[in-house]
Amino acid sequence: MSYLDEKIPTITPLPPKFHIFRTKPTLGKKLLRIGQTETQLQNAISLGADSWKHCGTAIHMGPERDSPKAAFAVNRYGLNNKIIVTFPAFDDSSVEMRGHWGLIRTTFDFEMGVGFGADRHVERFQWRSAKKGECQSVGRRGWKLLRLGGFDAHVVKGGKEDDAEIVALWSTDYCTNYLSGNFELVGAGRSGVLGDQWTYMAAVSALTIGKALRTMTTTAAVS
Repeated sequence: MSYLDEKIPTITPLPPKFHIFRTKPTLGKKLLRIGQTETQLQNAISLGADSWKHCGTAIHMGPERDSPKAAFAVNRYGLNNKIIVTFPAFDDSSVEMRGHWGLIRTTFDFEMGVGFGADRHVERFQWRSAKKGECQSVGRRGWKLLRLGGFDAHVVKGGKEDDAEIVALWSTDYCTNYLSGNFELVGAGRSGVLGDQWTYMAAVSALTIGKALRTMTTTAAVS
């Protein structure tokens, strides 16, 4: 099944803005959940191995880890290579995200089907570090997800950063000893026109980047 397939099932959407909360350990295992507040916890998060080369990240459909996975990201070769995201709650399609490292800027790029019905089409997106003041709603420093456009008449903006629309923001808290942070959909991302599957992709890719960078930072600090 292609990521352009129109048969996208109904699924509980993620909140447009959320924080990652850590609940009290159950049977020795702490549980991370997505929620707008501590009393509105919606989706459980499960994490894979601690090695930065084997970062598995899943967002579940419910508040418990035994609930079905809505989106699952696996990074087997480090952030310089590809991260594969699958969507068990939607279909059997997958999206590939690639990391590109540079002395000045690091980016993570992916393309996927967005929209609904006959208007469903493929667009390109890119995570990159946010400029000062761009992510104040989620934290002092963070990442922005740019909508770079499509490959046909659905092109919405140019490929340049100044022309591209920001559709999501993500900030990781490096002061905690567990994955923590704030995520927010903005612009077209918040309006819902890109679809629920895209929303889960935006969220799980942000968590995957946050987890891997946190692990790399911790490893460097103790080495």
